[in-house]
Amino acid sequence: MSEPSWQEVGAALRDLSRLFLSFDEPDDLLQQIVVASCKIVPATTNCSISLVRDGEIRSVAIAQQKARHLDALQYEHGDGPCLEAIRTAVEVRSQDLLTDDRWGVFRSEMVVHGIRSTMALPLEVDDRTVGALNVYAEDLNAFDEQATVLARLVAGQAAIVLAGVLRHRDQVALTEQLHAALSSRAVIDQAMGVIMAHQGCPPQQALATLKKASQHRNVKLRVIAQEIVESAGAAKT
Repeated sequence: MSEPSWQEVGAALRDLSRLFLSFDEPDDLLQQIVVASCKIVPATTNCSISLVRDGEIRSVAIAQQKARHLDALQYEHGDGPCLEAIRTAVEVRSQDLLTDDRWGVFRSEMVVHGIRSTMALPLEVDDRTVGALNVYAEDLNAFDEQATVLARLVAGQAAIVLAGVLRHRDQVALTEQLHAALSSRAVIDQAMGVIMAHQGCPPQQALATLKKASQHRNVKLRVIAQEIVESAGAAKT
């Protein structure tokens, strides 16, 4: 595979920068990043992005289907440059998988699939590793310092996208938690009102009654409160 000229690399980098001016979905941006990386990083024949989600590592963007299979080999064997980069937060590179003695069975299977060089770059967000950019090549000694620098540029762009995605998800989760807390508080207040009206007691005693019922039945306070409110509503109908 012929190496791209500096003009071609420059054009690909400019295209990559323009991606962030678009309104594409984050997954679409990640997909475009891996496709661009094949043009930017010399000798690259395939590329993917792996992300840690819910305790598992998954491929969230691939340049070609073969990359999905190459990633899956690592996940299956629990070993490989991608997993090592994520676990150690250190860039991992192999210039000859045929003679490299790391990664056991996975390394052998990579060679069978025509891959001789590979590189995995950790993707960090807020000082934690959330995934890796995986770069594959069929050439021996494919990733020199120039290729590595360009791969780091691509990884940096991918990390920016992931930072935005993860922060958005954190914000959504926080908002949902606040809504849930406010909803619970409202139900508890309503249940206290029912108890106060029924027993003629002050708020503190009504809350104590709720807590005692919650502890006695080993049921969340919100659930007890909801039952009281619904029971009171049914009694009125």
